[in-house]
Amino acid sequence: MFGRMRGARRRLVRETNELIESAERLRKLLQEYKKVSARLVRLVESGEPVVDAIERIGGPQIRPELTNAIDALETARHRTRLALFDQAAEDGSSISEMARALGISRQLGSRLAKELEARPK
Repeated sequence: MFGRMRGARRRLVRETNELIESAERLRKLLQEYKKVSARLVRLVESGEPVVDAIERIGGPQIRPELTNAIDALETARHRTRLALFDQAAEDGSSISEMARALGISRQLGSRLAKELEARPK
């Protein structure tokens, strides 16, 4: 079926799949972050100095990984919204209809539509 899809629909499927993958990566990192944070609490409760405890749990590595995963999710979400607007336009929906369907303001919908129009095809 994917081979028969036209451009906007194909892009929507691709971007949504990327959003799902980004969400899964973030979910896994958040689970790890929760475990590491619990370990930090135990170390601090036992009297270990907080800087030493952070270094023991690998704090310098964890924070940027989590930040990068959050940024990747936000990027994927934005690209998915653009793809949704592109497909909605192809389906004949208005910006207001699409904004309402997504639960966003009409103004944000208009900004997304303008961004989409400015992109090279």
